[in-house]
Amino acid sequence: MRSFIAQKMNSVGVIASLMVLLTVLGGCQDREIAMSILNVRPFDSMQCIPVEDAELFQTSGTIDMAVRNTYFAALNVESNLVDIPTTKGFQITDNRISTNAILLRSATIEFSTLDQLSAQIPPKRSIPLSGTLDEGMNMVLTGVELLDANTLAQIRNSQEFISTAQGEAKPVRTSITLLARIRLSGETIDGREAESNEFLYPIEVCNGCRIAYPPEMVTQRGGFLTCPPPSADEDDEGNEMVCAAALGMDSQFVDCRTCQGIAVDSFARQLCQPPRTP
Repeated sequence: MRSFIAQKMNSVGVIASLMVLLTVLGGCQDREIAMSILNVRPFDSMQCIPVEDAELFQTSGTIDMAVRNTYFAALNVESNLVDIPTTKGFQITDNRISTNAILLRSATIEFSTLDQLSAQIPPKRSIPLSGTLDEGMNMVLTGVELLDANTLAQIRNSQEFISTAQGEAKPVRTSITLLARIRLSGETIDGREAESNEFLYPIEVCNGCRIAYPPEMVTQRGGFLTCPPPSADEDDEGNEMVCAAALGMDSQFVDCRTCQGIAVDSFARQLCQPPRTP
């Protein structure tokens, strides 16, 4: 009798173990990677749109806080789901439709710092998205705002970016690197949740690192180099070939004259002048 009870208990244990295993496997299926963030496309400075060449991408980003309040990226995204009717060879007369197109809903960005930073920036933010990612296709999501004005204001006002030497506050020409973890979310046409992989993207946040001082715009005044603003009757051709929407971001530099007109505030405008060495 005891042997029979032991056998029954062993059978129950095996069944319970199988149930746990199936639950785990089912959970893994729920977390299926329905779409993949492949890379970040750079901007074409001539067309002011992401480059169309699929072989071109950037591995990190840069934002100059002196002239920008936000950082956005162009995410190249691919669907990992297939068009079932096409794959199975169904015809129009079969009245079969695919429900694997993904309706994008949001992007979640989590931040961690790779350098010392006293500012307590939000560790996570969510951005609403819209659009449809068709089965087996890829698309470029332009203008995905990874860093907003509030986050950059906190970094800009942190002690790492401000010097109070000799009782005078000045912006410090320095930088830190943030690591952004990006994940997209949405749902298929029939209501199933769809998530992307976690995409890691380092962003250098700096003061003045995207400001250029062309020799023809700089003069000597009082023993120091100075970049005067353009006169009223003088054409400013410094940024003719640059995408205005991306000035101060990634590879888009700002000349010192233009900087004086687009600096985020009077404090940051000090960085429009050439750095002075003791």
